[in-house]
Formats: sequence, C-alpha cells, structure tokens
Amino acid sequence: MFGARYQNGSFDTQSALGASTPTQVASMTTTSVLSFATAPISQSARTDFERITGYGYFFWRVFEPLQLNAGLSCDYLQLPLNHRSAPISAGEDSEQRLSPKAGFTWTPLRDTTARFAYTRSWAA
Repeated sequence: MFGARYQNGSFDTQSALGASTPTQVASMTTTSVLSFATAPISQSARTDFERITGYGYFFWRVFEPLQLNAGLSCDYLQLPLNHRSAPISAGEDSEQRLSPKAGFTWTPLRDTTARFAYTRSWAA
C-alpha cells in the first residue's frame, strides 16, 4: 500500500509589547505616582508552511493468526523559523525525515485481536 499527502498554508503572526498609554507605578516610600511613557513594540510576519509526505506499508501474513507489518514514510516540512514567541522571525526553515514503522497483528481467536506497533513520527 502506498500513498502521499500534501499540505500548505501560511502563518500570519503579530506581536505587540508595551502599551499606548503611559504606565503608572506607585512608589513604595511616598504616596506620589510616577508615570513612564512606553512606546509599543509591534511586529508582524507572514510565512509559508508546506508539508509533503510519501509513505508505503507492506503486510505479510506469516501464518493464519499472525500478520507482520512494515512501513516507511518520508516527510519534507517547510515552516516558519519562530512564530510562537517574541521576537518573531519572518524567515522559513526546512527539514526532512525518514520514519520507520513496524508491528504485528495477532488474532488467536475469532473475536480477539492484539496489535503491537513501533512508529517514529514527527512532532513539529
């Protein structure tokens, strides 16, 4: 069994630090209020996202209650450098990975099935 997947999109990220109104801080030693004018810091970035995956699986019935499963997936991922926390970055990075898969299915009785699997996946 073979297959492929394609995803794309974009990230519109904005970050705003500071306030447009002065920050007021009360002094601990006197009753006066001090005002500090802070300029807001804002950033925005639009970056593209793309993921291309190809995969293949092989199933082999060794004997009636036991089936072996093997597979491999190949991923290409293009993603933003930093879109989660300030300061954000407008650039993009790409990564590739081969991920093996293996397992078996054992059916000792008509209504009983046990499955075992090992997979290596991508957590981006």
